[in-house]
Amino acid sequence: MNHPQPRLIDIPEPLVAIVVSTILTLLRASGRDVNAFDGIRLRDLETAGTSIRCRAWLLDQCLIERRNLKGIIHLRLTKTGAAFAQKIAKCRPVWKADDRELWFGGLLIKHFDKPAKKQILLVEAFQEQHWPRWIYDPLPRDLGIDRQKRLENAIQRLNGCRLVDLLWFGSNGTANGIRWEILPPNRQ
Repeated sequence: MNHPQPRLIDIPEPLVAIVVSTILTLLRASGRDVNAFDGIRLRDLETAGTSIRCRAWLLDQCLIERRNLKGIIHLRLTKTGAAFAQKIAKCRPVWKADDRELWFGGLLIKHFDKPAKKQILLVEAFQEQHWPRWIYDPLPRDLGIDRQKRLENAIQRLNGCRLVDLLWFGSNGTANGIRWEILPPNRQ
């Protein structure tokens, strides 16, 4: 039986981040070959931070299925779940400058109701470049202020006060850029 593919907006709000990251974890583990993939041990998903409620929702939506392999429960994506995961993996955030809002998959991630010049410069730079996974530091130089500390501070503030913990911003590891990713369950 074919089930309609849910949209991010259909996921109960408290589960959004963990559902999305769980599905992407399963997709990565399967190497995108869902039919040949036996699944991830239930215990490993629990360790990664997925909840019973999340797994119940995924099973109810027919996005994952249980497999019993030698007495050990494994979970794997269904074909519908794999298609949904690939759709999520292609999603990119959207910056709505006029409304001062950051969106992802139809969900409002952050609304800037106070001045946030450096944070807005960061999301505007991502938006202008069509949201690559990382960009060079777009902040203008300030005399007397350490560039790395200034970027780290702006990233920390960008990660604060999110309405949905689904996106995470961080340094690209070289202190001269910023990256974004979908927040894994164990970092929520």
